[in-house]
Amino acid sequence: MLSLILLASLAGSFGALIRAGVASNLNGRFPLGTFVINITGSFGIGLLSALYLGAVISEQWYFILGAGLLGGMTTFSTWALEGLSLFEDKERMRSISYLLGTLVLAYIAALVGHMIMRGLVSS
Repeated sequence: MLSLILLASLAGSFGALIRAGVASNLNGRFPLGTFVINITGSFGIGLLSALYLGAVISEQWYFILGAGLLGGMTTFSTWALEGLSLFEDKERMRSISYLLGTLVLAYIAALVGHMIMRGLVSS
């Protein structure tokens, strides 16, 4: 069990490095980096869930990659803070479009990722 937690922690560290790299290169007036990370992370968890449910990957790998890598990579706490910052800066429409756009597209990305992988696994 301890080795599983250590592997998930290592994967989470790698995910956090990915997030930091993308955010530092894409964030500007609109937090595009966080937006992209949350959407791609949601797509990734959709893919992983289908692999796990299709018995292609083990529960351990699902935990390492899902909770570890993708958990470390995605960041809805930063999403909330960036949305609040836009709102406080009188960027009301940007704030609303960022917050709602992330929620809607993250859901769609998870759904599409899941459907794609379920289709591949069941083939």
